[in-house]
Amino acid sequence: VCSSDLDAGLTRTLDNWVVSGASFLASPSHVDRWILSRLHLNGINDAADAYLFPGWLPILLAVPALVVRPGLRDARWMFSILVALSVLLSIGPPLGLWPLVHAWPALNLIRVPSRFMLVGMLGLAVLAGFGFDRLTQAIPARRTALGWLAGLLLLIEFAAIPLAVDARELEIPALDRALASMDDVQVIAELPVIDSARLGPAERLHTTHMLHTTAHWRKTVEGYSGYRPPEHEALYTQLVHFPDAPSLAALAAFGVTHVVVHSREYDPADWPDVDARLAQSADRLELVRAQDGSRLYRVLHQ
Repeated sequence: VCSSDLDAGLTRTLDNWVVSGASFLASPSHVDRWILSRLHLNGINDAADAYLFPGWLPILLAVPALVVRPGLRDARWMFSILVALSVLLSIGPPLGLWPLVHAWPALNLIRVPSRFMLVGMLGLAVLAGFGFDRLTQAIPARRTALGWLAGLLLLIEFAAIPLAVDARELEIPALDRALASMDDVQVIAELPVIDSARLGPAERLHTTHMLHTTAHWRKTVEGYSGYRPPEHEALYTQLVHFPDAPSLAALAAFGVTHVVVHSREYDPADWPDVDARLAQSADRLELVRAQDGSRLYRVLHQ
């Protein structure tokens, strides 16, 4: 990692890196789910954090590649070690290697070490090819046909059509659309934010408010990714209590000129208190416009 990355804090900690053991058996494919049901393991996918199972057929094809011990110069050694290392980097304690290497250069940028299973699956695919070659050596005349059959069986096992997705509709508030024609709006913040200590992660509102900006493309303090800069965390911790003196000072420090407050997104039990505090902050917040349950305030820098 270059020094500028370190200065910006672009390094990962060991927070929330472990995936559940169920993830290594979880698969979205119809065939794998059917096999899990036959094994009375229906709850595997529900308990999993990710789909990391490489498939039964690749595993079965890879076995013959390892039956005979590879020679010293045999490529099977390299791919076997690659698979083993990928698994050990992906799994959690007590066998996982990730706590020992996560701080190494380049590796400390990786948020989810279970992604090493992608490399492991590549190694397993090569071993499956070796295994197929070994199984079909005695019948060279049928190897082409058997290759087509193996490919077809792989497609059948991996099929996960249609993809499971959750539809979501988002109606961008009219006030956000109106920002596009307001020349004095330079940098915005949108409220509310989620109190993560009380209500859980704030990603839903972060991403919703980011989508709102597509109606006006003004600069915003909103932003969500797997990495959260310390300044971002500090700002949103303060904005939970908006509008109070620390949160208004934090907005001013970020150069925020306007704040959009969506009253309908607040917990009904919390909104009266927020509304009262907004009224008491007239010396710091000037109401510019109210429309369909949203309000636009100009931040008066002092």
